[in-house]
Amino acid sequence: MIAAFLVFIAIIAVLVLLAGMIKVGIFALKVLLFGLLVAWLARKVFGWSRPLSSKSVLVGPPVADIAAPSEPRRDKYDIAAERELDEELGI
Repeated sequence: MIAAFLVFIAIIAVLVLLAGMIKVGIFALKVLLFGLLVAWLARKVFGWSRPLSSKSVLVGPPVADIAAPSEPRRDKYDIAAERELDEELGI
């Protein structure tokens, strides 16, 4: 009798905690959505934009002139797959 009562209280406590966590999570999502809305509105009103990227630019001639391969290179897996296919087809 006492064990059943304690299990009942534990189940109710878990349900209350889950409901509380869901409410806190929904509140956090609302705060984040409001923040996104304010950030978007500030960009529209004040004309803010993304910062310009600072990409490095290559200057001068290349150090080594290496020609690109004329056909795709085949590795050991391509060769093994080709052999297996040839064996299955009886070539």
